[in-house]
Amino acid sequence: MNRHHRWVVTFFGWGLYFSFTFAWYTLAALLPRVLEEVTMTSLATGILLGAVSAVMALTWMVMGPLVDRVGPGPAMGVGVAVLGFAAAFRGVASGFPLLFASMIVIALGGSTVTYGLPRALSSYFPADEVGTPIGIVTVGAQFGSLAAFGVMPQVSSFVGGWQPAFALSGIPAMVFAAGWLVFYERDSTAEKSSPPSVATVRRLFFQPGILALVAAGFMYLFATHSTLGWLATLLSTRGFSAKTASQLVAVLIAGQILGTLVVPALSDRVGHRAAFIGATGVSFTFGMVSFAVFSTRLLPLVGVGIVSGLALGGISPLLRVLPMELVSQDTLSTVISMIFGVGAIGGFLGPVLVGATLESTTLFAGFGILALPGVAFMIISVAFARLE
Repeated sequence: MNRHHRWVVTFFGWGLYFSFTFAWYTLAALLPRVLEEVTMTSLATGILLGAVSAVMALTWMVMGPLVDRVGPGPAMGVGVAVLGFAAAFRGVASGFPLLFASMIVIALGGSTVTYGLPRALSSYFPADEVGTPIGIVTVGAQFGSLAAFGVMPQVSSFVGGWQPAFALSGIPAMVFAAGWLVFYERDSTAEKSSPPSVATVRRLFFQPGILALVAAGFMYLFATHSTLGWLATLLSTRGFSAKTASQLVAVLIAGQILGTLVVPALSDRVGHRAAFIGATGVSFTFGMVSFAVFSTRLLPLVGVGIVSGLALGGISPLLRVLPMELVSQDTLSTVISMIFGVGAIGGFLGPVLVGATLESTTLFAGFGILALPGVAFMIISVAFARLE
């Protein structure tokens, strides 16, 4: 296969992930403007913000096997195109019901990317090289969220409101979906396969290596949503201005992007990928504890933010690469759906647990909850190493 062509496909894979999170987080970025014109309770707002994670948690047993059955190429192309139309449809939404329905469709379309990209790229790259392209496409998700928060509020002001901005938010998805469908070549190793039976799904789920990765996926999304959701508030409580606290979170996200690129590439060179899960656990635990200890001193926290981000960014592509060493391509999308579908439950529960802890105990306990996933990564790494 042409070496240049596979990097073209990787670029459009990056774009699919970018489009998914861009459409997803545009809602949060424009929410203050939406709430100025649309009356919603706090509960309804929370449901709207949690819709994507909830849908992915509830549908992974369907969507993962569906991607395996249809094939990752067409499933992702069509899924993201539909996602793009749903994102643009929010431009005519006038209240909670239509916005909620749009987010459900965005979740279903985006799940094809989360579950299908590792299998799609594994047909273009050998096993000892696939970590780097998976790291690249995963960075697309982080750039999508950054673009949503960094660009869309300004776009909203320029085009005259949140509805026209929503109408434009589906354009990247439509463009990248078209490019993906044009350039993705259906290879025999990534062709559609028969959907696994319920018994097969159950057997895969309880396979020790897969179960360890499901636990890691749960803790990864627990850490991601808790940290990005609460860290700025915790730092503000310790005396930093809202602006400085947000900038420190931005530093963490920058480290996350770097980690997503560097860690899988290192794992390609060094091997022993499971050991990198333990290393990210040590780094993340150190980072969260340091945020608590140095939370009144700005300069050390810049370094702490980078270290924490490197760890958080590094774990994500590893969770997409390691299943390739455990299962065949026929069930790869199903296994990825287990990891990130169950993980979505952690993404929902993490912020809730931090909030409940802060209401009943001290601020340091909140940082302690944020550090828990790092400890879990160390334990999971040891368990995984014993299985190898």
